Amino acid sequence: VAAAAAVAKGKDNDTLREEQLSRCRLFFGDEGMDALRRAYVVVVGLGGVGSHAANMMARSGVGRMRLVDFDLVTLSSLNRHATATRADVGIPKVEALRATLALAAPFCEVEAVARMYEAAASDELLLLDGRKPDFVLDCIDDAPTKTQLLRYCHTHGIRVVSAMSAGAKADPTRLRIADVSDAVKDPLARKVRWVMNQEHGGVFRVPVVYSTEKTELQLSGLDEAQVESPGDFGALPDFRLRVLPVLGTTPAIFGNAAAAYALCQIGSFALTPVPLDRLSTKVLNKLYQRLLQREKDVFGYAEKASFVQEDLEYVMRYVFYGKSPLSGIGFLQGKTLMLTRWRNDEPASVRNVVCVTPAEAERLRAEGHSAFDPEAVARVNEMLSRVDDWNLVRMCEDGGAG
Repeated sequence: VAAAAAVAKGKDNDTLREEQLSRCRLFFGDEGMDALRRAYVVVVGLGGVGSHAANMMARSGVGRMRLVDFDLVTLSSLNRHATATRADVGIPKVEALRATLALAAPFCEVEAVARMYEAAASDELLLLDGRKPDFVLDCIDDAPTKTQLLRYCHTHGIRVVSAMSAGAKADPTRLRIADVSDAVKDPLARKVRWVMNQEHGGVFRVPVVYSTEKTELQLSGLDEAQVESPGDFGALPDFRLRVLPVLGTTPAIFGNAAAAYALCQIGSFALTPVPLDRLSTKVLNKLYQRLLQREKDVFGYAEKASFVQEDLEYVMRYVFYGKSPLSGIGFLQGKTLMLTRWRNDEPASVRNVVCVTPAEAERLRAEGHSAFDPEAVARVNEMLSRVDDWNLVRMCEDGGAG
């Protein structure tokens, strides 16, 4: 009752803050919450995705946050914006969200910057008195601008998570978090990769939130007035007029997923997304039989295998995430992969198997670990150390033990 009365009077103090964030502290622990309190986070793009992401970053205990977006709240954006109301129509999205967060999370110092992100202004828009952000959440929906932001973060060593296209999507079970190179069936991710290749010398690693859902919905058409005078309708010169249909729940899920990823990274909570769907019986059988045949033909080992087919699915999905840890080449890129011994002097097992390309398998057989970069070798060893968690994962997927 006393806390409610203090809140009603607009007060804020350590006691109220601790009570409000008590569930977060149980989740992250003292060290994690201290890291969040000290963190400086930037969210670029405050539409449906970005507003939900920023909302949860503040409510989860981030100490300082900068919001960057040039756009205004419109009536049509209310179906997906996290906090805006009709009273906010016509004001900058960053100001609308800042005002709400001042009431909901007064312990978070929020700065609203009503500007478009431009590469030339990156230092000004992202740095805080020379301090790099602890995390950037990229929620821009324009591929060239988005890629410029991602490039800046990549070259300056700033952690970032990027949201891909939430438009025209509806199925929450298709949501994934993976590297941009693995983001399949997402047109924005495809365009980002193209821009990276054309303008930035190749695709660089960026974790992205995306959906594998295939949609038949198309961009909206233009009415006669928009066709005749398109410059009268865009928010900026040459700005897009045609837009994708949006189910408001999807941007919210994207934004919350991006926030969850960033919060867990800052708070040092172990979170390793699994981008690969369950493998089909046909694929599993092919991997299994090819591994057994390789054991016999290449290594002369014909004893009964110490593992079953289902063990290999765990190794592929939860240990190697459907890609070679030596090169990053993966199933989601349409490449052929196989399993082989990691240590040539031991039979293949769930603790002695690695996912590789056929060429890498031959190098591994002929030259051993010396054929690969020491960092890659260490990465495989670290991954294989996770195999001891297999029984727990299998039990969880089977619905628990009783």
